[in-house]
Amino acid sequence: MTKYLILGDVMLDIYLYGHVGISPEAIVDFRFAEKMEMKLGGAGNIVSHLSKVGTGDFICCLGQDIEKELIMSMLMNLSFEAHWLDIPRTTTKTRYLDQTDNKLLFRISNEIYHSVNLLELKKYIEKIDYDIMVISDYDKGLLNGNSISLLLEDNKARPYIYIYI
Repeated sequence: MTKYLILGDVMLDIYLYGHVGISPEAIVDFRFAEKMEMKLGGAGNIVSHLSKVGTGDFICCLGQDIEKELIMSMLMNLSFEAHWLDIPRTTTKTRYLDQTDNKLLFRISNEIYHSVNLLELKKYIEKIDYDIMVISDYDKGLLNGNSISLLLEDNKARPYIYIYI
């Protein structure tokens, strides 16, 4: 079985499905949520899909908040071991959808850009045995152009997949 090392920005995707009406105060009146779904977003989505065909490790950034706990509980059901660097707040994307046609009405992004110490990230990577490195960059701060170049140079003997969103 292939062992992956996934590096990337994880986020919590929340989907709220509700009734939509006309409001004299706003463009859209989202009345109430009938249904809520939470999913792994960003690089977490990659982990979710690759856990069906392989195993490995996932390095990401998580805040000290309830969103971290929700993400960790979702990751526990997958075949990847999670490692994280602490940041002030976990990225969350909340989408409001009309439940009659699943049309996206609006999205609220709760995120801050953060900078990660490359040496700390390298320490994690050096301890992990893997076949393929997957870099899933959403430009939230775990990685940047310079750090990606350095990581690929350090690991040039191994195959990698780079996904930039």
